[in-house]
Amino acid sequence: MKRTTKRAMKRACANMLGSVLLLSCLLFSGCQSGTSLADMRIIPADETFTQEWIYRFTYNPQEKVINGHEIIVLFGASSLEIDGVTYAPEEGTSYDSILEWAEGVYKYYGS
Repeated sequence: MKRTTKRAMKRACANMLGSVLLLSCLLFSGCQSGTSLADMRIIPADETFTQEWIYRFTYNPQEKVINGHEIIVLFGASSLEIDGVTYAPEEGTSYDSILEWAEGVYKYYGS
């Protein structure tokens, strides 16, 4: 295998690992906030996300991560979209708590 091809493969693997780690942080570890989206009991929704977003998180932006997978998370007034898939809270789950979590993450990284 050519040296440049090996280098490109290593870079692509590193970018993919970065994508997985960032998405894991968002979904499972809560990014130091004590809770996560996984704890908030969201489920895929049938409808398309058409709301104006309140918070937008972009992980692995294309202009910064070459050959990476850009992940966009949009939080609307009643649902959210992760990488093009709309999610809503399960019955009995407060969406306000999800927005509070997003606000906390936004404040943590935005300041």
